[in-house]
Amino acid sequence: MPDSQKSGMDKTKDKASGGMDSVAGSMQPDSMKSGSQKAGDKSSSMYEQTKDAVSNTFSGDNSRFSLSYRAERNK
Repeated sequence: MPDSQKSGMDKTKDKASGGMDSVAGSMQPDSMKSGSQKAGDKSSSMYEQTKDAVSNTFSGDNSRFSLSYRAERNK
């Protein structure tokens, strides 16, 4: 079912379930994982790293950018 059709409770359960799967997967040694599990772990890790990098880029101190942009726009 698409997220747009899910209730808030269903979305919360999905997030909790995904978090539990992630914890369980991180506790299992790589030597016991299948190739698809390893690939899934790698893609999840790459996604999280990218998400963190984007978040850090746009959540820092942007006040200098804002002041600079306003000064340029008001010329």
